[in-house]
Amino acid sequence: MTVNTSPRPRVAGATARPDAGEDSGHMTDSQQAQRPVGGTYRGAAADGPGRLIEIRVDVDGHRPQRKVSGDVYRRSWFPGAELTSYVESFVVGDPEVGGDAELMTIRGRVATWGQPGRTSESLQIFLPRVPIASSEPPISVNWLVDGVPRSVYGCRKISEFFRTATLEVDRFQGSVFPADLDPVIDPSPGGLPGAVSVRSVFADAGIDLGVVLDDVPDDPDGPDPGSTWSVLELHDLMEARFDSFSDTPQWKLYGVVVPRIDNPSSTSVMLGVMFDWGGWQEEDKILRQGCAVADEAVRSHEAGAT
Repeated sequence: MTVNTSPRPRVAGATARPDAGEDSGHMTDSQQAQRPVGGTYRGAAADGPGRLIEIRVDVDGHRPQRKVSGDVYRRSWFPGAELTSYVESFVVGDPEVGGDAELMTIRGRVATWGQPGRTSESLQIFLPRVPIASSEPPISVNWLVDGVPRSVYGCRKISEFFRTATLEVDRFQGSVFPADLDPVIDPSPGGLPGAVSVRSVFADAGIDLGVVLDDVPDDPDGPDPGSTWSVLELHDLMEARFDSFSDTPQWKLYGVVVPRIDNPSSTSVMLGVMFDWGGWQEEDKILRQGCAVADEAVRSHEAGAT
């Protein structure tokens, strides 16, 4: 096994300097013209191509969460085929960000999902800082156990986003899909750069969301067609209309816009609901795939409405 034992490894496009101080969290004049490092990177271990990591870095750019997370995969080869299988996920919840104008460093303890006993692992990440007009350089990721590097990954940037997802939307006849928000209407938050859409809201959070406007159902089998929808009706509608419905993990979501949603446990008006919670079918293991918005109920809360 080949490991990188250098405390400041060289990576393409970067020059490591031993006198680099810790990052104060504020960008200097020289850094303001540099390309942000935030986004998703992917690469194989230098000591063997069979292990891959996909790592999400959110420590700079627009409203960073100061977090690092990732997924580990295993790659296998068969005659005429290659198989990539998921292994585990991890997070660095409180990373130490440092470096200088040429190389950003990130260090922190790794917490592996579902395995609280693994407390001896940590990451060292080295990210070259380059001018805004330059191409994205690769980064170096050291995976350490008890402070000793066990694997080194060379990762290229594959996306400015942290996740890619799809939202398929149906709307009941007479209901409308939320239009882009005019930032000058009252009420609206200040500082909006322009019209706000469902896609732009998620993009602002680092999620590349594709929105697909699909069916216009009319609920012909309900006891009160078109009026108030129950959670059971919504769940049945999702299974019947969601083109990508599957009881497997996936970054595909279902949304529906209806006039009103029944709230049997309260007299309050329900504006929306996540209805795929598995209470209706014992075999439903993958939850939270579906959500609904009550069009008429939301409009009753618009400025000037009675």
